[in-house]
Amino acid sequence: MEFNDINRVVSDSFFYTQSLRRSLHEIPEVGLFLPKTQKFVCAELEKFGLEVESNDESSGLSLVINPEGHETLVFRCDMDALPVLEPEGLSYRSKHDGNMHACGHDLHTAILITTAKILSENKPNKKIVLAFQSGEEFDRGAIPLLKHKNLTEVTSAQSFALHTHANLPSGTLNWKNDSFMGFGDWFEIHVTGLGGHGASPHKANTPITPAANIALAINSITDLLANPWPTQVATVTEILSGNSVNVIPPDARLRGTIRGKDFKSIDYVRNKLAEITASTQERYQVKVDLTIKEGYPAVINSARSNEFAIDCLAKLPEKITINELPETSMVIEDYSYFLQKWPGAMFYLGCQLEGSEFFNHSEKVKFNEDAMKSGVKFFLALAYS
Repeated sequence: MEFNDINRVVSDSFFYTQSLRRSLHEIPEVGLFLPKTQKFVCAELEKFGLEVESNDESSGLSLVINPEGHETLVFRCDMDALPVLEPEGLSYRSKHDGNMHACGHDLHTAILITTAKILSENKPNKKIVLAFQSGEEFDRGAIPLLKHKNLTEVTSAQSFALHTHANLPSGTLNWKNDSFMGFGDWFEIHVTGLGGHGASPHKANTPITPAANIALAINSITDLLANPWPTQVATVTEILSGNSVNVIPPDARLRGTIRGKDFKSIDYVRNKLAEITASTQERYQVKVDLTIKEGYPAVINSARSNEFAIDCLAKLPEKITINELPETSMVIEDYSYFLQKWPGAMFYLGCQLEGSEFFNHSEKVKFNEDAMKSGVKFFLALAYS
């Protein structure tokens, strides 16, 4: 296929891309094992005569186009959803109540399936490995996927991926050298007091007050409203305690996430959490246990890979707006494991829908489907350059 044909082919394929996205949006699944999603994606890929690899460690899929190509590119998308209840409204609303594609992975998957279709019909000179990943949100799904023979046999390559961003202008591609996304951990805090009767709080030692103060102190680590691109974040996402209106519970649990753009900033937040929990234990005479679970490494983009991608995109006759990000994003991504294996880059795909201000993971988030055209063009420009 001629490079100048990319825009036309992508436009001609858009109805297909959109129908893929909407079908996937209706069947969101959470975690490493996505049986319906895997079956749907595999069936589409096999329509193009492609041989798809899988294993029993996850629902990840991979395939190779033009295995004799002179250089290798690895394209990756993620397929899993979130445990979020989607509100009524869309004609293609989730049919799995309690699950929702609130992070745009349905768009990622539709983009890469469309890319596979076009590449299978118009073989590039390069060897292209496509990787469809499950379990990105919580489960390090990149690790079992990288065990596929299609990926272990790749010794020299560049790797690329996209991630939707509901607050960046639709259709734009947004890049950053070095630390594109930061480090992230998950934490759990268990507060143990003394339960009792709601009418006799003086004969108990409630865990709720110290837990609430811990949540307020954690939120004060970073003033998120003062900076749309913070360099460190601490967020409480879950508080659990009690199950009755007249019983003081014996314990409370908080869970959440911390983020930092580099080792220094993530260590700062870890140390602040330790200080907060220790001082709370002393002040309220309760037992406070802090557990920090190491999350994902930072997504480190290669400057050379960014330059390669931007140069390829510049050759398109209809230009895509390309913006450099001002700071490291506090979103985390286990695509970082791909970038530990090969140099490469992740770009944000702007998907802002006019009138919508909600960000990824909100039950109210909306994505502009037209942005998927830029996503497919991105991968094709790299493949045919």
